[in-house]
Amino acid sequence: MSEAAERRPAKRLAAAAAIGLGALMAWQIVAQAAADRLPAAAALKLAPGSPRLLALKAEAELEAGRPAAAEALARQALLAQPLNVRALRVLGVAVGRRGDNQHADDLVTQAGNWSLRDGPAHVWLVDRRLRQGDFASAFAHADALMRRKPELQPHFFKLLSTAAAEDRRALAPIAERLVHQPAWREPFLQNLASTPKGLESAATLAVMLQSSRAPLSDKEQGFLLTRLVNGGQFAAAADLRRRLAPAASAVSPFDGEFDDRAGPAPFRWQIATGAGASVEIAPDDQVAGQSALRVEYDGYSTPGLIHQFMALPAGAHELEVRWRGETPLPAERLAWTVRCIGDNRIAARALQPAAAGPTPWRVSAVRFEIPAEGCAGQWLELKPLPGDRRTTLVIWYDGMKVRPAKGVAQN
Repeated sequence: MSEAAERRPAKRLAAAAAIGLGALMAWQIVAQAAADRLPAAAALKLAPGSPRLLALKAEAELEAGRPAAAEALARQALLAQPLNVRALRVLGVAVGRRGDNQHADDLVTQAGNWSLRDGPAHVWLVDRRLRQGDFASAFAHADALMRRKPELQPHFFKLLSTAAAEDRRALAPIAERLVHQPAWREPFLQNLASTPKGLESAATLAVMLQSSRAPLSDKEQGFLLTRLVNGGQFAAAADLRRRLAPAASAVSPFDGEFDDRAGPAPFRWQIATGAGASVEIAPDDQVAGQSALRVEYDGYSTPGLIHQFMALPAGAHELEVRWRGETPLPAERLAWTVRCIGDNRIAARALQPAAAGPTPWRVSAVRFEIPAEGCAGQWLELKPLPGDRRTTLVIWYDGMKVRPAKGVAQN
């Protein structure tokens, strides 16, 4: 790709950002002046040599569209107080408006280096660096602003999202800011994932950060993966999970031993709550050091129990689970099911066997087929099958496996 072609996305981004950043800079100037309790114009007559008042007057002249007057006042302020950040920034912007861009860059950069608190300087520098195609520097200044002024985050979230969509070269500098785990990281990723194009960028950032010192947390992964699943992008969700955690994604289901392992939703067990049932991963009261899934159900209600997302390929599979009853178990009051997302077809149903009384650990298994069409994503669920009267049952589950059926090649 030619250098001119490479620069086109950055130019489009700079053009798209220019109006918004210009308005944002004006807003910052007004807010900063208000915070400094800008005095009446007469105040400057009472203290004509005050560098602070000269700088404020210079800023007002600049905003009124009189850069020459602003430049003169800013120079006066700097003669009286050489380290006056506002005056230096106003001088730089005024110089830029008469065409000396490099001198303006030097002056405003110096103002930004002197103070992280001068919002207008950093907004100007974001705009300038974007026009230069310097994403790393632009986003560093945006980072400084977002850390200090959370109310500016929505403006820069939009800018960063646009950058990621317009030019893939922006992704590495964005990732570099995220590595430092600023407070705006999680809300930015959530905001980015709110659109299809942004979700694609967020997934790319997740992979880029995986080998860094600050990979995505389970919570951060969870909202990206859940967004993909909710959008019907089951293969993309499975692929992202595989790239972020190859070892964990190689076993199905995740945490089939019910050890309460950490992991991102929806690829981990999600326990529901509802009247008529109690579900928890608890220490096994028969085997020291082991945990298992304990379910207490009244045999009559229809609560949610526990579920997990899977993306099994089409073909024959086998579901196996160990179980033991703590109480007598009436027939067909619970079932492990594999349900196709979308049309709610039940691909597998492993009915809970009956038991006359407490039982030792036993194994149940069922073979099932994932259809070739319309079942790219599935919910593995424990479902209640209510009877006509309440009969409290307590059952434990452990050692669940979902694997290709023996002797059958998977598509």
